[in-house]
Formats: sequence, structure tokens, C-alpha cells
Amino acid sequence: MVLAKLKIDISELLEQTERFSVALQKLPQPLLDCDRDLVLDYLDGLESDVVLCQNVGATRTDGPIEILYSLRLGSGFEGLLVALGATKSDGGPSVV
Repeated sequence: MVLAKLKIDISELLEQTERFSVALQKLPQPLLDCDRDLVLDYLDGLESDVVLCQNVGATRTDGPIEILYSLRLGSGFEGLLVALGATKSDGGPSVV
């Protein structure tokens, strides 16, 4: 019988949500009020954009195999962050 420990690391997911929070705080209030429903609807759709990354730990003869999964949001979320970051404080697009 092979024993396995399954671990899930959400640290990258937490970092992504923190970056999203910071991006929202930088938006001007009128723009945030106007696009709130659009952003929330888009976020609801990201539940299917969760990326599961597997890192298999070393097999040990005296213990179980450790399997580590990392969770993160995928390219749809990263695109949303880029779009939020491309907004200037006056609500218009920024020029980089």
C-alpha cells in the first residue's frame, strides 16, 4: 500500500487577490462606481480559470509520498489586472 499526503498551497492565489485589491483601490471612484457590476460579473466567470499546478515531492521509504498542488488564477485574471493597471487616475487609458 502506498500512502500519500495531499497538500494545497493557496499562497499565490492570496497574492493575486491582494494585487487585485490594490489595483481596485487605485481606480478613481466614478470609474469604479460605473464599472462595478461589469468587474464583478467578470470575476464570477473566473471560477473556471483556476490553474492547478502539481509539484510531486520526494518519495520517502519511511513515510508517505507528498503531493503539493498550488492554486492560482489563470490568464483571464492576469488580463483583468493589466486592464485595471492601464487606467489613469482621470479614468482614461494610460500610455505606457
